[in-house]
Amino acid sequence: MEQGLHTTGLDSEAEEDEAGACTGVKRKTKEGRKEPNYSEWKAGNQKDTAGGQELTGDKSKQLRFFYTNANSLRGKMLELRNRVESNDYDIIGVVETWFDAEMTDAEVCIEGYDMFRKDRTDGRIGGGIILYVNETLKAMAEDTFNVCEFEDMVWCRIVVQNQKVLIGLCYRSTSSSAENNRKLLSVLDKAMAQKTTHTIVMGDFNYPTIDYKDGTV
Repeated sequence: MEQGLHTTGLDSEAEEDEAGACTGVKRKTKEGRKEPNYSEWKAGNQKDTAGGQELTGDKSKQLRFFYTNANSLRGKMLELRNRVESNDYDIIGVVETWFDAEMTDAEVCIEGYDMFRKDRTDGRIGGGIILYVNETLKAMAEDTFNVCEFEDMVWCRIVVQNQKVLIGLCYRSTSSSAENNRKLLSVLDKAMAQKTTHTIVMGDFNYPTIDYKDGTV
């Protein structure tokens, strides 16, 4: 596993175990929280929804996404946990966490979610990303991309109703070098070439000239 990458999700080479997302804390189902009915999930038109992204035409059968740039998640975990509990998101992506090795997984976990976390390891302030996935989705680390040279990026994959979904989270700094930009584009090209039903990328690219209609930069 790449240096700086922490995960409580399934390793691509490991079997599922009973470990909880919070270090030293056994996960449990929150009272009153209903497990999403993923068995009826299917692909459909994508559109933005309040607090997430709708992937199906039926709102009762959607996967809910939430993304934010935290500009330091230190001191904001309670706010994030409260928001997640109120909205029952399935997948949560946060960039610019500003975490380092001194921040333990137990401090930044969210009950009921697997966590894929990558911190900067070179001593610079800023950066860092964390991806939370509802534990019922049994997310698995996508090591093919997690070992890439682009610094602030993490990937996982899930399977829902026989549909393979590749999920990526990345942060491109405004001071990113041309070489780092090349590495980012290379990883994205490889991700789009994967044989998956859906490829979902969240993040902050800090690149206003991206043309999302034509797929050019």
